[in-house]
Amino acid sequence: MAHQYIAAVLNIGAGASAPNSLRAIVLAAGSWFSTAVPGTCVKGACQLQRSWAGVLDEYNNGDYPGAPKHCDED
Repeated sequence: MAHQYIAAVLNIGAGASAPNSLRAIVLAAGSWFSTAVPGTCVKGACQLQRSWAGVLDEYNNGDYPGAPKHCDED
């Protein structure tokens, strides 16, 4: 999730639009990162974080509803 979180924060910071539902996930993930203890996610216990990672991946790739489309590389 870290890679997707960082990319989303950078995209939003650069001015990309983000629906409130996505911003809520970014805030929740940031809060989780600030309190999580590395290595405490045991098998099957981190479904919420995996869900967040999937949503952030959709956003970063321009597939999230209401988010800007992915920029084509030249």
